[in-house]
Parts: sequence; C-alpha cells; structure tokens
Amino acid sequence: MRAYLYITATCIWFFAFCITALPQTLSKEAYSYNEKGVAALKEGRYIDAIEHFEKALTFSTENRVIKNNLSNAYNNYGLTFLKKGQYLNAIDYFKKSLNCDPDNAYALLDIGQAYYYTNDIARAHEYFAKAHALKPNIPGLADMMDKAKKEARSEDAYKGYQTEHFVIVSEQNIKEQYFEDLKPILEDAYGRIGAFLGLYISKKTNVVLMSADKYDAMMSGKPDWADAAFDGKIRLPVKEGAFDKNYLRKIVYHEFAHAVMRELSGKKEELWLSEGVACYAEGFILPRDKYFFANMINKDNFVPFSQFPRDQSLIKNIYDANLLYREFYLCVEFIVEKYGEGALVKLIKSFGEGNDPDYAFRSVLNTDISKFDIMYKDYVFRKLSL
Repeated sequence: MRAYLYITATCIWFFAFCITALPQTLSKEAYSYNEKGVAALKEGRYIDAIEHFEKALTFSTENRVIKNNLSNAYNNYGLTFLKKGQYLNAIDYFKKSLNCDPDNAYALLDIGQAYYYTNDIARAHEYFAKAHALKPNIPGLADMMDKAKKEARSEDAYKGYQTEHFVIVSEQNIKEQYFEDLKPILEDAYGRIGAFLGLYISKKTNVVLMSADKYDAMMSGKPDWADAAFDGKIRLPVKEGAFDKNYLRKIVYHEFAHAVMRELSGKKEELWLSEGVACYAEGFILPRDKYFFANMINKDNFVPFSQFPRDQSLIKNIYDANLLYREFYLCVEFIVEKYGEGALVKLIKSFGEGNDPDYAFRSVLNTDISKFDIMYKDYVFRKLSL
C-alpha cells in the first residue's frame, strides 16, 4: 500500500509502506523480528521498525523481503525530515534506504526532491529519471522530472575555477581573492590527506561556495556545530568581511578528509571513524593540546568506545557534540599511535566491506571490542591525567 501525503506543482511527498509478506520458511527469529518491524512501520514508529528489520537481517542476511521492508522504513524516516525542511538529514536516510534496495523507486523520487530543495538540480533530475525508469506512472513524477530538467544548469555556467584536483564553483558573486586564497589550500589538503590515508582521489572533487544565508537554509536541522558540509561535494559558507585563513584550512581539511573516507569505505562509514579521521585531519593545521581535550572530558562524562553513537541523529546538542567529537579524535589518534596509519586505513576498508565492528577489530587490530574499550579508556585517562 502506498499512501500519498500531498502533491503540488513543485513537491511530491509520500509515505511508503509497500510491505511484503514474509513466508514462514525462514528461522523463527527472522520471521519474528520482521513482523515486529512491519507493525512498527504501520504505526509510524520508524526507528523501532529500522531496529527490528536490522535484527531480522542478522538471521537472514540476503532476504530480499526484509531488505525491502528496511528500505521502506529508512525512506519513511527520511520523509519526516523532508517535511520539516531538514534536507541533508533526509538525504542521509534516503541513501540508507537505497543501500538496502537500489530499485526503490519511491526512495529515488524522495531523494530527488531533497536534492531539488538544496538547489542541486542536476542531481535531483538524475534521481527523478531513475525513479521514472522504474515506475513511470507515479503521479506527478513526470512533471517534476521535466521541471528539474529545465532548471538544471551545468556548473560550468557558474563563476568558478578549476585546479588540478578540484572544481570550485560559486552560486553568488564571490570576490576573486577568496578563490585565489582557496585554491592552494585545497591542493595542500589533497596532498596531505592523500598521503595520510594512502589514497589520492583520481576524479576532481567539487567545491561549492554558498552565501551564508543559503548555507544556513540548507543546513536546517543539521548540527549547529557544522561549519561546512560534505554531501558528495564540499560546501563552504562564505560570510561577509575578512576570514581567517587557518580557519578556512581547518574546515577544508576536515571536509576533504570526508571525501577521501567516502572513497575508501565505499560510502559505508562508521560515524566515529569518519568524524574522528576528519577531526584528526584538522590537527594537521591546528594541533590540539592536552587542554583542548581536558576542558571537556572527565571521568564522569567519558564515553566508552562501545557506547559511541552509530548515527548522527543520536547526538542531541552541541555539548554532546563537543565531547564526542573530541573522543572520536582521540580514538583515531590512539589507533594511529598504537597500530599505525596503515592499520587505520585497513580498518576503514574493512567497514567498507560491510564487516561488523567486532570482526573488523579482530581481523585488523587483532583484538575484540571489549579489550579495545579498556585500552582506549586507559589511553585517554593517561593522556589527560584523569
């Protein structure tokens, strides 16, 4: 069953149930968790539904019915963000939906809408076209695809520059000096982070300069500590007046590290590892002293590695973000110091292959999560004299 929320000339929002019955020929655990997920999905408890379907998959890893149901649960949860105008949050969950079922036409449509509202018209049209190829009769889709096609413009038409490894485009009139200052910073990041992670991205990375107002609107609902964004493109807000070049270097290193991580992991990234590596990359520009960590982390609020949140949405406020991002940094630093940069890269690739944390740690670091928990805590407490 497919329930339509509403359709207008510029927007099509859906709630996707599309639940498929699961035969009882599977294990009772897979069947039971799937049934719980279906019930939660029907009741609009999307997080619960996601958890139940994920558990069902642990008992039947390749079952297409369960994957389809999980895809729809992620898609419905993404729609709750889309309705609020929180487009990047929505995109995150639509991508998870498509990872479960690349042929989910409604997820393709919905992610197209989200990109449309971030003004990434070319990408929106791409997803609309994919959805149309699968389900051409979805009401309003053809009109939406045609509208996006007419509005799509090549980024070559924007004011911008190319460097050896980057395409820099602007959606507004940016002073020439900003481009001139940015170009060497980007190339420095390419070389330094490429050497650190052992990967030099072959294709050029897109960098979009946005007005502060437009950036703030795009980031609605995203963390208020996010100074820039990476969603396949590095998006940098440009504010009036002078800017600190070291600050610009820091955020460029952070966001480009995300770009390299995405290539290494095949887009299957652990939150702590992705953000930890990006924050660690910032340290190449702005080294962090003991006080930077000690002014936030103490014995009472220390978060063990095994309790790191797996999802950005579980970080509720800027205090928790400041604490956790410091810990993510320290965790990556600990791995680099104890096991080496090569082991860090192997760990990233292991997660990218879809391995669970315990398997990845055993195979790469020759330890399990419980032992790593103890070693990581000891490292932090010794470093900060706690």
